[in-house]
Amino acid sequence: MSLLLACKINSHEFITATNQDLIASVELKSSETKVIGGTKNLFVYGELNAEGAKKDVSAVNLNCFQLRVGTYLSEDISVDSIASVLRERYESKDGKVMVRVYWVFEDLKESDLSNLNKELILSDSQECVFY
Repeated sequence: MSLLLACKINSHEFITATNQDLIASVELKSSETKVIGGTKNLFVYGELNAEGAKKDVSAVNLNCFQLRVGTYLSEDISVDSIASVLRERYESKDGKVMVRVYWVFEDLKESDLSNLNKELILSDSQECVFY
């Protein structure tokens, strides 16, 4: 049995991050708690935007984007889609990536979400950006 609880995050909550290769932002949209196999997981949904810091990108590795909420670090990123989508090389359009995503947190409580600082973390790995 799965339990879903929906919560709206502070509307238009934007988080930005940059490194030597990318300029990225995420607008956090909503969250929900799902109880799966007896474990509560918090799903945080948003729209991720990324572009090259110096030149257009052809694709990015979505696995290089993590979300930190307080001391909690997201386990994984997934594309918010009914179909399975490859995250390792997500194609850009006109040099920019715009995609609906979600991150999963195992121990984070939904009631704490609005009170904690949020940070978008970009990996510096060379396997994150494709030109």
